[in-house]
Amino acid sequence: WYSGRWMKPHDRDRVETIEAFRRTLQSMEVLRRRTEREYSLLAERGMVVLGMKPEEVSRALGFPERVERRLLYQKEFDQWIYEGNEYYYFYDGYLVQSPR
Repeated sequence: WYSGRWMKPHDRDRVETIEAFRRTLQSMEVLRRRTEREYSLLAERGMVVLGMKPEEVSRALGFPERVERRLLYQKEFDQWIYEGNEYYYFYDGYLVQSPR
């Protein structure tokens, strides 16, 4: 139950994440703080960190069960859903939130 209506857990999580993201978007800048090689090595070890690209996350975790895509400020906002209700969020091609 959220804002007066029933939602599936992944829908509720996505709505809450988008609302929080909108509040912080103006002061937030998504940066890749590591080199391409560092991200690649982390992905090969099965590790996920903010700033990763989708291909690096899929290398680390495999492909998600489902992807939900929305537009947010004219850029793609993706929710990747993995087994066990783990949600990963990408904005403009970079990981901005993960459960790990």
